[in-house]
Amino acid sequence: RSQEALREYTSNVTVINAKQSELSTANNMEELMAQNGFYTINQGASKLVQIRGMQTPSMGSEMQSPVLVLLNGHRTGSSNVNLIGLANIERVEIIRGPSAVQYGPSAMGGVINIITKRGGDNTFNAELEGGIGSFNLHKESLAVNGGIADIDFAMGVINYGRNDYDAHDGDRIPKSAINHSTNFNLDLGYNFNEVNRLGANINYYGFDGEWGAGYSQRNNLTSWGKYDLSNYHITFMYDGGTLN
Repeated sequence: RSQEALREYTSNVTVINAKQSELSTANNMEELMAQNGFYTINQGASKLVQIRGMQTPSMGSEMQSPVLVLLNGHRTGSSNVNLIGLANIERVEIIRGPSAVQYGPSAMGGVINIITKRGGDNTFNAELEGGIGSFNLHKESLAVNGGIADIDFAMGVINYGRNDYDAHDGDRIPKSAINHSTNFNLDLGYNFNEVNRLGANINYYGFDGEWGAGYSQRNNLTSWGKYDLSNYHITFMYDGGTLN
């Protein structure tokens, strides 16, 4: 509820900063968590994280999750760590172990707090990235942040998709395509009286894909599922105080 230096904090905390995220090979939040020693499970549209034997639920229900996922310190209604992409990440703070006193019963396993970037004063920075690969894989990423007069802004958007996979014998594996996976985050702020800021953070996650299993033959599925998920979250914030 208030900022503390990491060396003075008594709980077991891991902090992943923006530089570490940029230098990693992770494409999303689940992969970033895995590369920092956390056990994760890729379950289609939902990415599960386990901390000290407790795991986020497969359907992403926040109230049933012993691991609490926050965005800028606020609840999002979901425990899916892939709600936000890596294009607009300032840092990720992970608390291992019970934090029920501060965060409630949804935090017996731990807390994952994803913190987004804020824009600066009278600056402008932009990064554009694109990639292509096998199976018509495509990925686009845009990050923009800066400030104009009393307005600051920071935006990040990531989108990717691919076709069905092909097996080693050349046959196509049906129901394995990702039509699109999209993350969008926008942080806006208005600064006044030197120490006051009114802000809004808008976050959107959308996923459309399929998953097949139980092949009786290469192109004959015995079971398959379709994921069509969207989640959005809007937070309004005020920071500040008197001039003295």
